[in-house]
Amino acid sequence: MRQQKDAEFLEVGAVYALPVESFLETQTRFSGRTAIYPLPPERSIEIDDKMDFLIAEILMRQRLQNKRTTLLPRHTKALIMDFDGVLTDNRVSVTETGEESIVCHRGDGWAIRRLQELGMRLVVLTAETNTAVKKRCDKLGLECLVATEKLPALKRWLTHHNVEPHSAIYVGNDAPDVACMLHVGCGVAPADAYPIAKQAAQIILDTPGGYGCIRELAGMIESKYAFSLKEGHDETVTRSR
Repeated sequence: MRQQKDAEFLEVGAVYALPVESFLETQTRFSGRTAIYPLPPERSIEIDDKMDFLIAEILMRQRLQNKRTTLLPRHTKALIMDFDGVLTDNRVSVTETGEESIVCHRGDGWAIRRLQELGMRLVVLTAETNTAVKKRCDKLGLECLVATEKLPALKRWLTHHNVEPHSAIYVGNDAPDVACMLHVGCGVAPADAYPIAKQAAQIILDTPGGYGCIRELAGMIESKYAFSLKEGHDETVTRSR
């Protein structure tokens, strides 16, 4: 069987390195002594047709996803989230009597429970005083901090729970979140965040706010956590006492 044979090499035509003089003299890319530079299979795809392109696209997406995961804190202890624009799509419905309502994504609720099961501390930090925010947080079992100045409130919360800033993640979507995003170990922005928040973020998610962006982030955190356990490293998520 092919798997039982000695290793052989297939020319993929990715890179050739040779002296210019030798190439001009022999008119061939192989001249003199030749050395092989092995490439991993996922980087050895030749794109000759649509199917090759689709395979390369899938592999590139996975590579970028893995790279983003490495930007997460090594020991993630806390996740701090803005509410509007993160757990919602930043829109609000207003009735003729002035009552406001919001729309949230159930996938985010599922992800929040998964992270809570891992022992991570989660909190919503918002300037919004709408009672719907508090009720949604209560349903999800989330602590809710309301503050007009977010960074001082964040610092107090981290100190109170003995969480080092470098072990925390902050998800924000607008200018009031920038200072908090820069203060923690990893700032994260939804796909539709305002440019100033994206500039401050280390990770920009593929999902817009209110459409399951926390679920996407939770998948990245769980992936890093599972890899850490598989490799026998320290746990990515340190269980809170």
